[in-house]
Amino acid sequence: MNIIIIGLIFLFQILVFLCFGSLFVHFFKQTHNSIFFSLSCGFFINFALFELFALPCTLLRLPLTFLAVIWMAFSCIIVLLAIYFCRRDWKSAIMCSPKFFRESTWTLLILFASILIQMLIVFTHMDNSADASYYVGKAATDVYKNSLGLFNPYTGAELSRFNVRYLFSCFPDYNAVISKFFNLHALKQAKVIMPQIIILVTNILYYQVGMILTENNRKKSALFVFWIFLINLYSNTIYTSANFLLLRTYEGKAVLANTIITGIILCCLQIYRGKSPLFYKFLLFFITLSSVTFSSSSMLIVPLAVSAGFLTVIFIKKQYRSLGWYILYTLPNLMTGFIYLLYTKGILSFSI
Repeated sequence: MNIIIIGLIFLFQILVFLCFGSLFVHFFKQTHNSIFFSLSCGFFINFALFELFALPCTLLRLPLTFLAVIWMAFSCIIVLLAIYFCRRDWKSAIMCSPKFFRESTWTLLILFASILIQMLIVFTHMDNSADASYYVGKAATDVYKNSLGLFNPYTGAELSRFNVRYLFSCFPDYNAVISKFFNLHALKQAKVIMPQIIILVTNILYYQVGMILTENNRKKSALFVFWIFLINLYSNTIYTSANFLLLRTYEGKAVLANTIITGIILCCLQIYRGKSPLFYKFLLFFITLSSVTFSSSSMLIVPLAVSAGFLTVIFIKKQYRSLGWYILYTLPNLMTGFIYLLYTKGILSFSI
């Protein structure tokens, strides 16, 4: 029964991400018929918007139940809107699926097998580090105390001030919302369900990047994902993106090092190629905003990644009017970094 419940909650979250992404793709009238691409877009949009819900609730010291109700109500509205506006898009994508499988059957089997193996690795691995304690403990403490960041996740003691290092990283709060709403233990959401979603979305992005690099060759793109899987499998040292992806998937840094950076690469490549630049500029905004949700490490890594990618495209293409977009992409992380600097110097304090 536990496996069935976990599976249903996994599918529910996949549905919500798909609906967010489908509405976004539909709004920009994109010709993508890929449900998986819409899913990856929706993943970023979901967490970018969740930050806008969760952070005010945390600062106002509102109970977790309040955030759970308003976020789930908002998610249900998005699902209903997507069903109404995107049902024809989904039907078209499903109708194209047989052709998609016929074109590259054996390579797709390799692709699915490599993703499944990654999911099994994540599912069976146990990690009891301090970071593991925080990401699970924060969600579990919030559920138990019906609060948002008011208690120390390591000890359960009430805090006198918010820990600014983690204040803006609302990723554990999302897991707490899902756990609270579905009456699910936070451990199952944080270390079983969400890591599987992260593995799936990250590999979808690898495939999309492969499609760009191979000029829409599905077979080569599938093999591209497979080779990345092999590199990750044999690159398991302590501080590599592979380590975070396969062994510490539940951490926000895993999403940052693998999913966020791959998403930035994807958008910058498409903007450079001139493929639907406005669509990918908005998508890049949601990616950079969602990075704040996952990890405080984004305050340095994301501005550097955007500078390496998007700023380079601006100067190569001489599109200096896009500098406003560059400022928009880096501003959220630079602001959180500046606030954290003031906090470490004792200038700013968020008392509870």
